[in-house]
Amino acid sequence: MIKEVAYRAKGESVVSVSSTGAPRVVGYSIAAGVVPSARRRHGSAEGLIAVLVVSGFFALLTVGYQLSWVIAQSEGTPAAFVSGLALSIVLALTPLPVMFAAVVALDRQRPRPWIRLAFVFGWGAGIAAFFSVALESWVSADLQLYFGVDATTAETVSGVMLAPPVEEAFKGAALVGLLCQCRRAIGSLTDGVVYASVAGLGFATMENILYYLIPIVREGAEEGLAFAAVRGPMMLFMHPLWTSLFGLGASYALMSRGRVRWPALSLGYAGAALLHFLWNHTIDTAPAPSGVVAWLAGMGKVYLLELVVVGALIGVTVRERRRRAAATWSGPG
Repeated sequence: MIKEVAYRAKGESVVSVSSTGAPRVVGYSIAAGVVPSARRRHGSAEGLIAVLVVSGFFALLTVGYQLSWVIAQSEGTPAAFVSGLALSIVLALTPLPVMFAAVVALDRQRPRPWIRLAFVFGWGAGIAAFFSVALESWVSADLQLYFGVDATTAETVSGVMLAPPVEEAFKGAALVGLLCQCRRAIGSLTDGVVYASVAGLGFATMENILYYLIPIVREGAEEGLAFAAVRGPMMLFMHPLWTSLFGLGASYALMSRGRVRWPALSLGYAGAALLHFLWNHTIDTAPAPSGVVAWLAGMGKVYLLELVVVGALIGVTVRERRRRAAATWSGPG
């Protein structure tokens, strides 16, 4: 068996020396005389933190916008609004660790840097949520103001037709932002799925805060708790699932060459937007369930489709782990 010894070359890259004495750097050419720095390979922590701060600013703007709207539409004291917001945040964050752990567990053998996970989560909760809410609210207001559309129809158009493509685009843009800071952040299909799912978790968390605030302020904490118990875990599952399709298409495009790159990216985005649309449309049009048959004819079909997609994504990640394990196995002796 050929034995290999690893050592550091100029403090920059790991060099492997075989028993023949020939040095080599895995993934880079020594002959060229250029070894990329750690900053170039892994990205600038300062850049990631800077964008994370910007995301936090947009998250505060989003919460402030929703709080101001609730105050304008509801009656209550300032203390009631503040306590309602605090309870909304607590309820939105409570199931998050479980869902986050489930996403990260897709590939425990290759843990991702926490700064990158925080980056895409913050992007989803801040930048993606803010611009999605702003665009959807603007379209809804313009439909009513310039086209004479009633408020209910305008909200339906904005929430069912516009929200899926807009939200999936802004959530998926987290991967673009990550790649701008860390050029090698996505090196496998699982990378794309994990990072996109975490961006979806960030978006779902912010969306839950905004949605919880309304029933808590208007109807009390008990109604808010009941609403959160139904919506919270469900949307923390759905949003990551939808955006993971975009991540799958984006990572496949990054790893491919030739003409398949753009179709792969487009199919991933289209799949995410389509699943999102089917969910919103079914929620908006499905009648109240009156039995198993009615449920299967309405929400049940969407749930089954979502479960099929989950199974396919898990299959992709498991297959990649097995291929990676087979590639690193050098045999006996």
